[in-house]
Amino acid sequence: MVRAEVFDVVRRIASELLDAAPATLTDDTHFVDDLAVDSLALVEYAMALEDALSVRLSEDELTPVRTVGQLVDLLTAKRAAT
Repeated sequence: MVRAEVFDVVRRIASELLDAAPATLTDDTHFVDDLAVDSLALVEYAMALEDALSVRLSEDELTPVRTVGQLVDLLTAKRAAT
């Protein structure tokens, strides 16, 4: 799965779980500052992405993630490693 496909999944699930308009999500969209996502919502979002993309993300991997682009890069790397 290429990065663009991962980005599409991230957008789709963000629109479902985070009430984010897919067209407004860019690599620079910040989860807290731009989307007002709290830690619980981010964990639920990460779990949904894990299921959708058949990957597992550790807390250590997620902790430094602040933007959509960082998350897409992490997920793309995890998919490539499987």
